[in-house]
Amino acid sequence: MNFLAPLMLFGLLAIAIPPILHLLNRKEAKPQVFPAMEFLRRAYRKTARRLKMKQWLLLALRMLLFAFLALALSKPMWSPQVNPLLSGSDHLGELEGTQVILFDQSYAMDYLLDEKEGRRLFDLARSHALRVLAESSGPAAVITFGAETKSLSQSLTADHQLLSSGLKELKVSQSYGQLDEALSLAYQLLRDRPKVEAKQITLLSTPNRSFDSASSPPPELGKVRLSQVDLTTRVDLSSQKLDSALDLPKISLQARKKLANHAITRLTLSSAPQRGEDQWRAEVEIANYSPEPMNLWPIWVELEGEVLVRGFVTLAPYESGMKRLYFKAKVDLSSQQETDQTKITSMQAKKGWIKLANDPLPIDDQWPFWIEAKKPTKLLALNGDPRPTPHEDELFYLERALAPQVLGGAQKVQIQSRLMLGADLKDEQLEGVDIILLANVPRPSLTLARQIKSHLEAGGGLWLAPGARTEIDTWNRALGDFLPRPLRGMRRAGDAASVQSRGVARLNEFDIDHSLLRPFEAPQRSSLALAEIEKYILFDPKPTPQSAVIIKLNEGSPFLMTRQVAQGRVVMFAGPLDREWNDLVIRPDFVPLASETVRFLSRDINGGQLSTQLGSSLKLELNGDGPFFSLSPQGEREGLSRASNQQTKLNQRDRGWLVSSAKRLGHHQILGQTDLETTNTEQSEHILRRFVVSLDHRGSRLSKVAVKQSKQENTEQDQVSETMLLEEQKELWHLALFGLFILTCLEGVVLFQKRETSKQTA
Repeated sequence: MNFLAPLMLFGLLAIAIPPILHLLNRKEAKPQVFPAMEFLRRAYRKTARRLKMKQWLLLALRMLLFAFLALALSKPMWSPQVNPLLSGSDHLGELEGTQVILFDQSYAMDYLLDEKEGRRLFDLARSHALRVLAESSGPAAVITFGAETKSLSQSLTADHQLLSSGLKELKVSQSYGQLDEALSLAYQLLRDRPKVEAKQITLLSTPNRSFDSASSPPPELGKVRLSQVDLTTRVDLSSQKLDSALDLPKISLQARKKLANHAITRLTLSSAPQRGEDQWRAEVEIANYSPEPMNLWPIWVELEGEVLVRGFVTLAPYESGMKRLYFKAKVDLSSQQETDQTKITSMQAKKGWIKLANDPLPIDDQWPFWIEAKKPTKLLALNGDPRPTPHEDELFYLERALAPQVLGGAQKVQIQSRLMLGADLKDEQLEGVDIILLANVPRPSLTLARQIKSHLEAGGGLWLAPGARTEIDTWNRALGDFLPRPLRGMRRAGDAASVQSRGVARLNEFDIDHSLLRPFEAPQRSSLALAEIEKYILFDPKPTPQSAVIIKLNEGSPFLMTRQVAQGRVVMFAGPLDREWNDLVIRPDFVPLASETVRFLSRDINGGQLSTQLGSSLKLELNGDGPFFSLSPQGEREGLSRASNQQTKLNQRDRGWLVSSAKRLGHHQILGQTDLETTNTEQSEHILRRFVVSLDHRGSRLSKVAVKQSKQENTEQDQVSETMLLEEQKELWHLALFGLFILTCLEGVVLFQKRETSKQTA
């Protein structure tokens, strides 16, 4: 039992007040012999004894009143504990039956309990496991779960020395182990044991892990006891049966109970061009898994070992919040590095970290990221309606929207505009072009259509924005193989039967799961929904294969569509990119929409910041047939495989490539191999992508608490979310208050009966 206010227990001294008052008020009566009253004394002798008993009862009730009042003020709490090692006696007795130990190797077990002795939670769990093996006489098994789930023996064994040797060789992994897999393996090992035999499965892990949501034992196993050792409670060390080497580490009770930890649980990295060139913004989510507040806790950004910016975090106990940091980082455009096998050429990049001041579990106090330099995205814009007045030109607003945009750090968009009045393009003009834009082009030729088709088959992007100069039949005939839908004509918003109608349509249906709308948390409340659409292109209502509608008008017609063609992508607007038909281009949210369209068409949908959790897979979009390899921070190589339809839910032509399982924390690279133009067989590998692998932060919560995720606010100050502390404890102080009420009522009953007796005596 614990007390929230143990100092209030001094109030128990008030128990002495009623007997002291009782003794002070007690008076010795001098006996006076009065023969006439002798018969009355004899008549009330029995009544006097009964009244004396009531006085003692009244004294006891008043003493209990003070005791319950002190207990209520001290707020006692009871924490239920299940510890198979302490059941039944003060020290360990011999454990009977079959024992299966589930031993957690997750990174949370690396929590440092005693800094002076260097003892960790992992050491405490191992000592418990060794004691169970030493005290049990039947078959046993040890199942570890961390980077992988496995048994230290192929089956249940009576050779406990073998299991003990395996336990002593275990190390903490960086993964978050799967308890369900370990429990399923334990059930498999117990299948061959007699049903009537006593069976016990013991879990050695952090307090936040439990069997509450675990699957029940199969009926054919018989009675199986599931129990968890609470590593945060005091354990008796008086057993004389064990060697001193098996004694549990002497960790203070206070250190065991707190398990205070702080962790970085999420990082969102983006460019901040509004603050200047090469500026970045890091939005960091921090969780305080501790009963103590984080007051001005240091946090900083580190790039290649250099600290760029520092800050502080303040969070209440068991609370999570956001911290926003701005920093400047510039990266050169090219580099070449040597390895033992090949030369690696790529655009330069720098390794960065967001770090918190260390606590007893330092592994989750940092988060990796890449700062990359990329070649500019080349966008060839075919201008079908050039104007001498700048703001009337077809490309004026698009150029202004993309000019300040920095995509993925240093990647900028280069727009190469070209007058398009029916002349075809030369093949060399398309070299190095990532995206082709047809902006209100009147009559695309069949030659241009063949060039666009080759561009799409090579993985390029196509942006279509028809307008008033567009010839519908020519577009359908020349570009029909890769249009999201055939064009039917122009429509005026409002009443279709009235030429004079000046109604406007609105954008009101959004596919929020599509990556084109990734910058918008709620597109319905963005400035996109305020755009006034006076005219738009009507499309055939029948969808084409591999196409999707991303935005619809309130009149039901598609406004923004996409289509997958070979390895390339197509995005089509239902109007031009100027103000002739709508005012979308002057809305503030047109800038992120245009930026995201460029990212989508150039297949850089993650903005250069790819990430995954340790042990998880990662799907990448790479042009070419491979082979491709992932390179870990330790130099380990792993080949990439084609992602299946079930894994990516995409069509056969856009399955992408899959990193099956990220096994190392930190900075990773994707390599592709090509032949150099040399006289020998020298090979060169290009770094095609970079990604980071972070921790599964579920393991950062050690105690039994639930922390709500913070809500990000649009301010440059620290944001903090509301949290709830849900501890597995039962409060008893309200029972003390209830007892206080009952005692008060009993005292009233006793006093009432005393007055009735006195009236009868009078």
